[in-house]
Amino acid sequence: MKRKWQVYAMLALLAVLIVDNKTAQNAIADGLQLCLLTLIPALFPFLLLSSLLAAGISAINIPGGGFIEKMLRIPRGSANIFFLGLLGGYPIGAKCICQAHKEGRLSGENCRRMLGFCSNAGPSFLFGIGLTLFPEIKYCWYVWLIQILSAMITGVITPGGDRDAIAPARNNNLKPGTVLRQSIATMAMICGWVICFRVALVYLHKWILIWFQPLLQTSLGGILELANGCCELKHIDDIGNRFVIFAGLLAFGGLCVAMQTTDLAQEAKVDTGGYLPAKACQAGVAVILSALIFPGHIGIKPSWLLFTLVPVICYPIFLGTNQKNHAGIHQLIGV
Repeated sequence: MKRKWQVYAMLALLAVLIVDNKTAQNAIADGLQLCLLTLIPALFPFLLLSSLLAAGISAINIPGGGFIEKMLRIPRGSANIFFLGLLGGYPIGAKCICQAHKEGRLSGENCRRMLGFCSNAGPSFLFGIGLTLFPEIKYCWYVWLIQILSAMITGVITPGGDRDAIAPARNNNLKPGTVLRQSIATMAMICGWVICFRVALVYLHKWILIWFQPLLQTSLGGILELANGCCELKHIDDIGNRFVIFAGLLAFGGLCVAMQTTDLAQEAKVDTGGYLPAKACQAGVAVILSALIFPGHIGIKPSWLLFTLVPVICYPIFLGTNQKNHAGIHQLIGV
C-alpha cells in the first residue's frame, strides 16, 4: 500500500512538471546558481580538509578538548569531531561521525547521540549570508556564538553518553585522489538535494505559502531548505525578527540538510532517529538566546517565543523514554 501511494505521488509530481515546467526550469537555474556561487565555495574546502583530518582525528589534541568531552559526555578524542562540525558547516560534522563509525572508532549509540549536536552551520556560510543581512559584522559574531552555545546546551541535555576511549583510526593515510573523489561525491549529493528542495520550495511559494504572512513564509521556507530560506530573510524589515529567525534556522539546519545527513548515515549504517528532535531542540535554544539580545525590538509574539520551549523541554524526556541503551532523563537529574 505504501509503495502504491508513492507511485501516485510521483505521477502527481510528474503531472505538475508537465503542466508548469517553466517554474521548475527557473527554480533549477536558481538552485544551480546558489550551489555555484554560495555552497561550493563555502563548503568544498572544508569537505577536503575534514576528510583528511577525520582519517587521523584520534591523534589530534585540541586544547580544552577534555573539558568538552566531559561536559557533552562524548568519547575521549571525539571533541575534534565537535569542533569540525562547528567550523566546517552542514553536513561536515555528520560526515566525520559516519566516517568514524565506519572505521570502528565510534559506537552506533555514540554516533546516534552525537549527530544531534555535532553537525552545525559553519562560519563560512554564516558570515557569507549574514553580512548581506545585517548592517554590522557584530551580528554575525553574535549568531555564531549562539550556534556554539545552542549546540553545547543540546549536547548537555541529550540523555545518555559515555567517555570510553576512542579507538585509533584504521586508515591514517588516505590518498589525495581518494579524498578528492569522496569530497566531490559528497558535494554533488549536497547540491542535488539543494536543487530538489529549491524546486519544491518555488512550487510551495506559488501555490500555498503565498497565503501566509512574509515572516511565516520565510521561516517555513528555511525549515525546508536552509540556504534559500536564509537568503529570503532580507525581505524582513525588522532586524530583530531577522536576527532571531536567522539564528533559529541555522541551528535547525532544515529538512534538506536532514536528508543529506540521512544519506551519509544510511551508508555508514548509523541510526538517525534522534536527529530531527535534537535539531528542533537546538533551534529552540537558539531562538531563546537570540531573543535575549533583542528583548524589546522584536515583533514576534511572546506566545511564539514560548512555543520554542516545547522542543527544548520535550526533547530529553522523549529520548529518555523512547531510546534504548542509556540512562535517559534520570541521568540528567542524578537519580
